[in-house]
Amino acid sequence: MKNSLIIKIICILLVPAGIFPDPAAVMPSTIRGNRATLAPHLSLGRETLRFFFQLDTAGVDELVDRYRATRTDDERTAYMENLQAVLAGRKDNPLYKKTLRILERIFGNAYEATPAIFATYLLDLGVETSRGPQEYADSIKKVIRLLPMIKTTGFNRIYAYGLFPPSKFSEAVHQVTTSGKHYVRSGNATTIVNGYETKKIKIGEHMYRDVHGNIFSIPGITELNYERLHAQLRDNTPQIPEQPPALLINARLSESSAAEDLLTLRAEADRAGIGLVFDGFAWIAPDAIDAANYRLTVYKELSPEEKEQYQTLTTEQSRQRYIDQILDRPENYQFCAVRITENNQERPILVVHLRGFDKNADQAILNVFLPEVQQYLINSYIALIDAGATGIRIDLAHELLKHNFVNQIPADLRWTLWSWKIINNPELSPEPWQTVFSAVNAYAEQKNKTIELYLETYAEYDKAKLRLLAADKPRLHIMNYDDRLFHAWYEINQHDHHAGILRDALNHITMTLIASKDTPAIATYASNFDQLALSIIENYRVTLKKQPRSIPRDGIKILLLVLRHLGVPVMIDIRDFIGHSGQINSIAGGTNMHDAKHLHLPPTEEEISQRPDFSGFERLIRDSHWIKLIRNVYSKLTTQEERFITGLDNANLDRFIGLSWKTEKNTWIVFVLNTKKDLTRQTIWVETPIDNDFSDGYSARDVLTNRPIKILTHNPYKERRAVIENLTFEPGEEWKLVELIPHYCDYPHPLLGAADIPLNPARSPAIEQSI
Repeated sequence: MKNSLIIKIICILLVPAGIFPDPAAVMPSTIRGNRATLAPHLSLGRETLRFFFQLDTAGVDELVDRYRATRTDDERTAYMENLQAVLAGRKDNPLYKKTLRILERIFGNAYEATPAIFATYLLDLGVETSRGPQEYADSIKKVIRLLPMIKTTGFNRIYAYGLFPPSKFSEAVHQVTTSGKHYVRSGNATTIVNGYETKKIKIGEHMYRDVHGNIFSIPGITELNYERLHAQLRDNTPQIPEQPPALLINARLSESSAAEDLLTLRAEADRAGIGLVFDGFAWIAPDAIDAANYRLTVYKELSPEEKEQYQTLTTEQSRQRYIDQILDRPENYQFCAVRITENNQERPILVVHLRGFDKNADQAILNVFLPEVQQYLINSYIALIDAGATGIRIDLAHELLKHNFVNQIPADLRWTLWSWKIINNPELSPEPWQTVFSAVNAYAEQKNKTIELYLETYAEYDKAKLRLLAADKPRLHIMNYDDRLFHAWYEINQHDHHAGILRDALNHITMTLIASKDTPAIATYASNFDQLALSIIENYRVTLKKQPRSIPRDGIKILLLVLRHLGVPVMIDIRDFIGHSGQINSIAGGTNMHDAKHLHLPPTEEEISQRPDFSGFERLIRDSHWIKLIRNVYSKLTTQEERFITGLDNANLDRFIGLSWKTEKNTWIVFVLNTKKDLTRQTIWVETPIDNDFSDGYSARDVLTNRPIKILTHNPYKERRAVIENLTFEPGEEWKLVELIPHYCDYPHPLLGAADIPLNPARSPAIEQSI
């Protein structure tokens, strides 16, 4: 009722004041009628306007389009300031704040909609096989070319990974010729790689390798210079820089200027209402370590005797052999060696590299306890925001939590560098992320932006800890990766696992959604660039080496679209969108992994032949099965405001899963997914969320066919809930959508409570008493 009062007040104030812009100045809506691109609560907004403003459809469209014409945060702020000027008390007025939240929720512009993330690997996107089998060029320009197609497909975020130049060191690490021991050198850095079988796959006439190395092994996001970073500190505390530093962008992403292309991408993405997501790393390539920045790493010096012996060596060969011998010691397994020159004298130091030592030996960790490193992270994220990022994906964010970070450090070095008492004292040593989040939040406040942080972390304790650290940062929206759908779908398809594993994943996702209310806490996916391609998961048993079988083609895709409809952020990689089995320039990772889920494979010869130029890539996207599926699914999901979500039982839990939600129209939607499609007809009963006692007050229809469906009033399977009897899946059918409509419901306005609903004389006395 309080919300109703607020909107009635708006009704009185808005229209006479003329706060909406002149119709002639309004940009025409390019997305009207395309449900896939509408903000998640737009249908609620239209119902609200009709109910309280008594507007016809044309009037509603006019007001909605005017708000949605605001493409940037600044335009939206100017729009809302008009409302603020009307309401007495301006920003301090609680009525204004409540009204602002309601309008943002009702109308939503693209940045407030539930994120649907289109992930694209820049080094792969730029490939044109006519130039060479693994060459790439003008990758950023190609993202710009894809924007209209991405927009009309319903995505409102682009995660462009591979923005920074991968190191030469990582190229060498990921192209070792055998799985034996190798001393890998680049620049002044050396590491040992042992037992790592890199990719070397011949397709057609060409051999495909990880020729570009690891995109997470970089020289830095911005400049890494200890003295200059230290100069930015005040009282040993990191600060917001006066001038955001330049990004160290991969120059090969453009044949003209990568920095200028990035500016163009920012402008075009703003115009399209699409948010940009870029990577944030806390790692540095070993060959980027030098005298100016080595103090930012976690390192140890050689003993005085070892240094003295090193100085006696006069040839390059003898010095390098001595470094190899030091690295060969068991206690130095976690280190790479870097030769540093200071005061005209060279010496080797040992730097700790990232966990997973062999394949991550091309990433050295930065000492996140140092204020200078925290300043570097702040500088980097601020530079990304200035470059147009509305979101930042932070790689392995949990590794920078104190309890995880300290455990990466060899024990002898750990006690040398830090006092255990200080590390575990929040006052003497706050969580590094606390400092970084605070500064980024303050900068976002200055720029009047809200920044989404996508944190790659999986343990529940770490997720909760990171969210807690940002809980008082209103300009930061924290979302953790959730990989449960991927693992469940892999097991169902590869090992004939019970469908209950997918139901367990859904229960976790929906409960997290409900708990987080209007700020989703997780982003989920069916597969991503760091895992096996969706087409391979579904079409070939990698681990069991069995023959392909008839499997669902669309099941997990439909489920992702339904989850996005319910308010769960979802991510789909371009590789999976076009249905390919891998990337030509694939993410670095060997073929000897024990866990087949994380193989990074190249495409097939046929898939490679489809990409002689970028027009071929565009055709693959335009002809993608996803596009037809998105239009079909969103045309059936006719309501947007969900009040309650619950899982459902059915007659065959080995194969089917059910999910139900209540809509703003007080109807229930029952969604049933067949996880193991085959060529036989399947008939099951499915539980509903309706109590048995009231089931005769509902009718049901199949949304996909618009045919009536019978609800069984006397449920022999469950004591409490009514069921849908004889729900039939025809051969090849993968999903059902059933709407349960209460006889007493005349689709009342969603902001009215049950007590406000006008009574329908046609209702039975039993139904009358239940309200």
